[in-house]
Amino acid sequence: AVAGETFRVRCPVAGYPIESITWAKEGRVLPNNRRQEVSATGVFSIRQVSQKEDRGAYTCTASDKQGNTATQTMHLDIVVPPAIRPFEFGTVIAGMRAR
Repeated sequence: AVAGETFRVRCPVAGYPIESITWAKEGRVLPNNRRQEVSATGVFSIRQVSQKEDRGAYTCTASDKQGNTATQTMHLDIVVPPAIRPFEFGTVIAGMRAR
């Protein structure tokens, strides 16, 4: 994911009927802050992804009415986009060497 952007991932489960889909980060059930959201369809999203706060292992668990579960874990890495500083060429006259 890119720092400062919104990250979305769908829990990769299939089957019928799926009673519930939950997400957890390192054992803590999500969402646990205002930037996180888990939809009824199992899509987990984080607004304004932060390298310090959001990096780590995430686990989704799908359950049916009989109590059967399927679990999948993924690792989320956060990258910071490059920044380009403004530059200028200064005064250049034809035939001069540029520095």
